[in-house]
Amino acid sequence: MSLILQGVSYQHNDGTILFNQLDSTINTGEHVNLIGANGSGKTTLLQIMAGNIQPSGGKVIVTDVPFYMPQNVISDTGATVAEAARA
Repeated sequence: MSLILQGVSYQHNDGTILFNQLDSTINTGEHVNLIGANGSGKTTLLQIMAGNIQPSGGKVIVTDVPFYMPQNVISDTGATVAEAARA
């Protein structure tokens, strides 16, 4: 799977800009790290990459549907982490 960010920006409704004009390409088999302070937009960027939310500007191009696993998964089903990831 390839994931391409072209000029991706995100701005909150109150006008706060989290990031502006991000360009990046992640190719199949590559490993990347996303590092930043709390509230800097890491989770928002991952949700944009997964297609869960739309960027304020730019576009995301993916060759396959990415999977986004939230950091906090609440489950009362007794499922294991692996089972929850397959849901």
